[in-house]
Amino acid sequence: MTQTLLYKENYKYDIQSMEQTNYFHMDYGTRYYEINMTFQHFHPFTEFYILLKGDCNHTIEGQSFPLKPLDIVTLKPYLLHQSKYMRNKPSQRLILTFSAEFIRDVLLNGQTLNFINSEVPIFRFKDEIKNDLITKLNNLYKTSNESFASKNIKIYSIFLDLIYTLDSNQSKNCYTATEATSSKNKLLQVAPFIHKYYSMELSLDSLAREFYISPYYLSHKFKDLTGFTITQYIHMTRVKRAQELLLETDLKIIDVVERCGFGSLSQFNRIFKKITSQTPSLYRKNNHLDYIK
Repeated sequence: MTQTLLYKENYKYDIQSMEQTNYFHMDYGTRYYEINMTFQHFHPFTEFYILLKGDCNHTIEGQSFPLKPLDIVTLKPYLLHQSKYMRNKPSQRLILTFSAEFIRDVLLNGQTLNFINSEVPIFRFKDEIKNDLITKLNNLYKTSNESFASKNIKIYSIFLDLIYTLDSNQSKNCYTATEATSSKNKLLQVAPFIHKYYSMELSLDSLAREFYISPYYLSHKFKDLTGFTITQYIHMTRVKRAQELLLETDLKIIDVVERCGFGSLSQFNRIFKKITSQTPSLYRKNNHLDYIK
């Protein structure tokens, strides 16, 4: 029998700020169809997304994964993702976010956590492990509501134990991604293909040839599925990758243009400003954080 996970609407708890090495954030909340994001986003920290109640599809790099309550999505920094909630079905979720350096420097000293780099970073466990994880999450919540001098040390300790549980039990993960076989599911492969090959020359016609779909069918059905035309989706994916490179590297803007598949600097500047309302140079200046290596 599965334990009950403690929940308080809009409860948040933070340790340090996002710019600091030991950043940790806990966020409970209800989400609705009406506040779905229009496109996938990324951030420079690691995130654990846990669906607590209701229905949700989580899109990662253009591929959609249906979630059940108590599924855990582990998202490494700069991984494009989006939560999609259903009409008339409010869903509750818990998000745990922490700095990339917390894993890289504080916890592992160079060691790799394989579960964070899993090809399908979604974890679903049977009752014994699930209850163990719920106990740890409940202890995080209860400890964050207490008041004693070493409270944050205890929170880190519980959280590290939760990370260990995920890492040591990844072979027992019950979540499986379904294989796309039908013509409809073939269409679902187009967005992940764009995310993988965004640096190449892509167009409606080239994608139609790649997936053996008529350009007319692809054009109309893709927009029905994503809300974007093929061209819009390609542009938004490339701009998101360009944003990552502008923040994460010291590459010259012309090199970013080439890596992200834009045809020219002028095209890149025009599309980047249309989507972000800033020029690439201004975006880098306003958003670059010194702690990002």
